[in-house]
Amino acid sequence: MTENDTPFNIEEELKKLGFTNRGIKTTGGLYYLNHTINKAILIEVCFVDDKDDYNLYKKVGYKKIAKAIADGIAG
Repeated sequence: MTENDTPFNIEEELKKLGFTNRGIKTTGGLYYLNHTINKAILIEVCFVDDKDDYNLYKKVGYKKIAKAIADGIAG
């Protein structure tokens, strides 16, 4: 596993919980991602203004979501 695999690993872990895979996007326009000393990643788990996403988030719960992200980082 390389650090470049991390976003894909996180994406797969969240997909296992039922979240829609909307793909990985890169941008140079976010200050807080481009002006850090350490590596940084922004994770958008779901769209809370989407009723289905919101309901899934509430059903799964933040602890399982956090574990999925941690598992994705750990590989």
